[in-house]
Amino acid sequence: MWDSVRDNFMGFSEPLEGKVPFMYQDTLGKVTIGIGNLIDSEEATAALPGVGAPLFHKELPNVPMTRLASDAEIREEWRQVKNDPALAAGGWRAAEPLTDLRLSDDGIRTLVSVRVGQMENYLTNGHITEFASFQGWPADAQLGLLSMSWAMGSAFADGGKWRDFRAACGAQEWLKAAKNCNIANTWLAKRTRLTAVYSETLHTRRLHQHRNRGRCSCLSREVGQLFDWVTKTAIPMTASTR
Repeated sequence: MWDSVRDNFMGFSEPLEGKVPFMYQDTLGKVTIGIGNLIDSEEATAALPGVGAPLFHKELPNVPMTRLASDAEIREEWRQVKNDPALAAGGWRAAEPLTDLRLSDDGIRTLVSVRVGQMENYLTNGHITEFASFQGWPADAQLGLLSMSWAMGSAFADGGKWRDFRAACGAQEWLKAAKNCNIANTWLAKRTRLTAVYSETLHTRRLHQHRNRGRCSCLSREVGQLFDWVTKTAIPMTASTR
């Protein structure tokens, strides 16, 4: 992906997903952390330090977190969150007073970067031919596909699903992609609106990727302005697929 996409993905996704440094249950009862990152197994949670996202014991405000959590402490807190039947209905804030462990901002940023890289690798590994030219797409289009994957999971277009959207991407017809990217789920309405808007921007402004001594193409001004728009709306904490 373009550097501009990697650099802006977290800022784009945070207003849509929220940023939560502790473990909580999403609306389906799956344990989640960070920018909607799914960690719904004890092993997945214990693996966080290994990808550069260690958990720390929380501290008072303005006190740096330096006390690393042990593997046993991470596993114990995961079980505590997972086994509380009231947390899914209570929303993400319900888990805050019950948890002691926290990700740092750097840890969340690293986790998002790792997960979005994994999604990119999956989407572009050749099993979906329409995404094969992803590396040459304009930055906005790359962000759109990755955002859809973040919302629905890396395999969202597998098995012949999203046929019209895939065809539009394969032809690099971004207006058609915008018209066929609607995510039919109420809690994803905001993300769908954003995806459609910036995809259509590609068509109306005739944006093209460009290379200048290896530098990446930049996200359009309209996409940047959407950051301001979305931060003025409510943040849904919902089912996670990452």
